[in-house]
Amino acid sequence: MTGVLTQLAANPYPLYAQLRKLPNPGPNLVSHAEVREALNHPDLVVDKLNDLRRVLPAELADGALARTLRSILAFQEGDGHRRLRRVLAKRLVGKQIDGQRDTIERFTAELLDEVGGEGDVVRELAYPLPARVISNLLGIEWSHVDKLLAWSDTLVRIMSAGTIEPATAVVWEQQMADMRDLVSQLCSDRRREPRDDLISSLLEMGDETLSFDELAANVLFMVTAGHETSTDLLASGILTLLRHPSQLAALRADPSLIDGAVEEVFRYESPLQNVGRVPRVDVTIGGRVLREGRLVNLLIGAANRDPAVFEDPDTFDITRDPNPHLGFGFGAHFCLGAGLARLEARVALPMVLARFPRLELAEHDVPWRSAPGFRGPARVPVRWT
Repeated sequence: MTGVLTQLAANPYPLYAQLRKLPNPGPNLVSHAEVREALNHPDLVVDKLNDLRRVLPAELADGALARTLRSILAFQEGDGHRRLRRVLAKRLVGKQIDGQRDTIERFTAELLDEVGGEGDVVRELAYPLPARVISNLLGIEWSHVDKLLAWSDTLVRIMSAGTIEPATAVVWEQQMADMRDLVSQLCSDRRREPRDDLISSLLEMGDETLSFDELAANVLFMVTAGHETSTDLLASGILTLLRHPSQLAALRADPSLIDGAVEEVFRYESPLQNVGRVPRVDVTIGGRVLREGRLVNLLIGAANRDPAVFEDPDTFDITRDPNPHLGFGFGAHFCLGAGLARLEARVALPMVLARFPRLELAEHDVPWRSAPGFRGPARVPVRWT
């Protein structure tokens, strides 16, 4: 089983192609049209919170873990989701994100100053850069970042979990309690001395003030969302360009192609491969009836290779236009961090190519990391030349 999962992580696209040919691919939506419609359907909901509530030990039903889970934006629906999203969106779009460009350039330059000889793109750039950017945006001191990333990894495991063993729940409970203690400390500091950062801003929302549960949970969620996707995008972007020399040469010759290159990486190697939805009533999509209460997998990675929408979908083409990929989702749960992830890649990738004109892969068989729903290179060995 482990070997099969490893193969799927390395290259899930042949399986997607096989599913696309089936008249009934089980609990999976595969086509671009079906996935897009499902992402935007009001009766297909995120039911992960209820799943996790059912398996939490009774003594933890109102503990730090449960309070965190029920307050995370991605687990909300309806009015609660709209309110939380409105509050967070005011701080994660437009000028607030555009103003991070200089910071991203500085952090990228600092990280690239440290590389040399043979190295790993993930360890030396793709993992630390988003961590620095999101912690700086939130206003979290660098000394706390390792702890936050560890808690972020826990949140990814929680979001991927089908069940929770009692001993694991106890560990996660303590981690979420520690996380809430840190956020409480940061909030106290910002109330005394507000700064130009996201935590200070979220404490000054007037009538839209978040509860402490909501603030703590979504600080962690923003760290998770702002790190996971961006790390996979940067690593996949460099790997994919190095595997397609003609596209790399085109981008080097015309750096203005970077926006299209970033969008094509999101389509071609989607960091978000799959999301789950549960119909709260019977729902018909693509002529199929999705039964109430039965989990449906929305295969974003398959939708982004749909030949009905993308000409030569298995070809990596940085000039592809239009490119209506679903790499950030669609509809009510469209990724709030899309602007920041795009900006990080648009800044960092050209800096890497300019600094290392002969950058090359040191190994061609690259291992892929795959948690349910997410996918990216575990490491990208390169020669920094």
